[in-house]
Parts: sequence; structure tokens; C-alpha cells
Amino acid sequence: MKKLMSKPAALLLAAMLVLTSMSLSASASDYPTITLQPQNLIYPEGAVAIYSVEATGSDLVYRWFINYGGTIYEATDASTVMTQPWTAYAGAGWGTSPDGSSFFFEGILPGLDGAEIYCEVSNSTGFATSRPAIIQVTSGAALPPQIRVPSDIVVFQGNDDKVLKIYCEATDPNGGECTYQWYSTSDGTLPHIMAMMDENYPILVAPTHELGDYFYVCMVETPSGGRGYSSVIKVAVVPDASAGSESEMSGDESTESSTESSSEPSSMLISTESGEESSKDKPESSETNSSAESSKDSKPEGSSQHSSESSNPESSENSKVIEPPTSQQGNQNILIIALLTVVIFLLIGLIILLIILMQQRKRRY
Repeated sequence: MKKLMSKPAALLLAAMLVLTSMSLSASASDYPTITLQPQNLIYPEGAVAIYSVEATGSDLVYRWFINYGGTIYEATDASTVMTQPWTAYAGAGWGTSPDGSSFFFEGILPGLDGAEIYCEVSNSTGFATSRPAIIQVTSGAALPPQIRVPSDIVVFQGNDDKVLKIYCEATDPNGGECTYQWYSTSDGTLPHIMAMMDENYPILVAPTHELGDYFYVCMVETPSGGRGYSSVIKVAVVPDASAGSESEMSGDESTESSTESSSEPSSMLISTESGEESSKDKPESSETNSSAESSKDSKPEGSSQHSSESSNPESSENSKVIEPPTSQQGNQNILIIALLTVVIFLLIGLIILLIILMQQRKRRY
């Protein structure tokens, strides 16, 4: 029986398969994933307001958007930003950090209260869009705490004795001790939060025995009156494929901060363990959290969108309202790229194989 393929051709096809596999795995690992969302901080009038994201992936590009008066503007578009109406309330100026992961207002004014800001992180493999943070400006003088919470969390369904622990790490700019209050929100938005009874510690103990999506927010206050609300934390409780196995979960771990204004976390921001062990983390006394108890019913200030009446009259009667893109679109992009890569390599391989077979057929005759 004669060989259908020469040794060099076989090696070539094997190399192509290896390259295809490597390109697919590289695309998956390079895809941008947001691990820290912009936080909903309440800034005093005239303060430097900073909003940041953190993301994994290579060669990341950051684009910041502001939803002002119901219209979305790209705040990092140098060609149009000077004509955007929100700039009248940005104080002495605005801009981004050197790597683009933070956006700042140098002296924020009340005209921006109620607007929203979010970031799109992209590279050659696709993009991910952060959750919007509500811009809140107050007449007070206290700066807000810096807050770090995990982004999306996926956890396997556990028994009644299995719980998920979510950590909220906060730092007072003046070095004081922060107080905490956890909220839940059924629709995943900040304006519709409801205080959770007796959840006024840095750690939220969340059950995992019921399937579904759950949303949590942590409010943090400083001794001087500064306040901030964390980004909405989505917890997806999914079926455990291995029945009877110990609950596992995947989520975002923070090891360091990419901006100077954020503190370096001392521990993981999420963990799972038994319900009995989780009770050990709560202090016996709640004296240091008395101010958090008094603010259970407080809602975020400026939680509605900025009124179009206060925007620049030329701002945009004719402007198109753009819906912010979702990460699902980015997932579709990477899937399409991966499939096209496989198809191209397979077609090239088939062409080479046909050429080799035709050459061998000619040699026979």
C-alpha cells in the first residue's frame, strides 16, 4: 500500500494543527476581563473625583463614556470632547491616567450629579464593558472612602450549610475606621437597593443553596462623613456538576491596585466555607458599626440621571441616544474570530493536501 502523504506534508499538517490550537488558547487568555468595576463614590463639590477599572488581558485600550442628560458621550474622544456639555462641570479639567484605566475630574461640580460613567476595555480579541458608576456630588467637605469589591462571581450551588463570603475592603483617606452596611437589589441597579438586616460588617455572608442571580452593594462611611457605594456585585449560583462534591467557585481575586488612590488588598475578596465557620468572622460587639445601623434606610444621593434641562441647550436635541455595549457582544466577537481562524487553517491544510496528492498522482503516471 502506497503512502497517501509524504513525511514533510504530514509534518506540515501537524504544525498547522498545533498553531491553530495555540492561537485559540492565546485568544481566550488575552480576552479582556474586568476584575474591578468603577465605584459609586460621593465627592464633595470641587474635589478631584477619580473612577477606575482593573482588567486582565494584553495590550488593553481604555475608552471612557459619560451618560449625561440621557445622551452617551465618549469622554476620551479628543475630536469631540471639547464640545460635550458635561465638560462645563468638570472643574479645572479632566483626563485619564497614563495607562487609561482611571478617569478624573479636576474639581467636580454639582452639574454632573446624577450622570453615569463607565469604561470599555478592549484589545484585538474583543472588548468588555464595565458597569456604570453613578456620579454623585455633595455640598459637604468629606472625601469618600476608597472601595474594593469583587466583580462578577460564579459559585456552585451548595447545601444549606455552605455560604459565600464577599469581602468589602475600604480605606478612609484620613486613616479612620470605616463602617459598613450591605444592601441587596433585585434588578441589579443601585437606585433600587434595600438594606440587609444585621449585615453591617466588611464581610457579607451570602447563602448558595438556591439557584439564580443575586446582586449586592456595600455602603461604606468614614468617621468624617464621607460615603461611597460599591459597584453592584453579581453572584450567579449555578448547578454543581459533581453531586456531593465540595462547593467550588470562581471569581475575581485582587492582589494589587493599578492606581495610586486604591489600597492594596490584604486578602482574597471572596471565599466559600461552612456556615458555622463563617460566624467566627463577625465580631461579638457591634459598637463600632452603630453609624452603619443608622443609615440602613439611606439611598444613594443623585441616583437618578441628570436632567436634560440643566445641560447645554445646544447639547443635543438631535443627538442619538446610544445604548452601552455589553460584554456578551465581546464574547460573540471572540467566538467568531476563533471559528474563522479554524476555518482558514483547515482550508489552507486541505489546499496543501490536494496539491500534494495531485503531485503524487502525476508521478505515478
